[in-house]
Amino acid sequence: MTNDEPKIAETVKLLQAVQPTLIALEATGGLDVPLAGALAAAALPVVVTNRRQVRDFARAMEQWANTDRLDTQILLRFAEAIRPPMSRPGAGS
Repeated sequence: MTNDEPKIAETVKLLQAVQPTLIALEATGGLDVPLAGALAAAALPVVVTNRRQVRDFARAMEQWANTDRLDTQILLRFAEAIRPPMSRPGAGS
C-alpha cells in the first residue's frame, strides 16, 4: 500500500465500513503518522505500537519466523494483550 492521501482516505473508508474494535499499526519512523492521524481523526480505534516491544513479545512467544502474515498475527496478539494507549490526532507516535 502506498502512503499517499488518496490511499489513506480509501483505507479509512474501508475500515469505517468494517467497524473494527482495534487497529494496530507498527511505528515505522514516521511513515505511520499520516495513517494513524487519519484513523484517529475518523474516530477509529487505532494504536501505534513500538517495534522493539513487538519483537520482544514475538521472542517471548517463541515466534522466530518473519513473514508479513506472521508479523500481522503477532502485532494483533501484542495489541490485544498489551492494549497500548489509543493514538490521538496530532499526537505523533
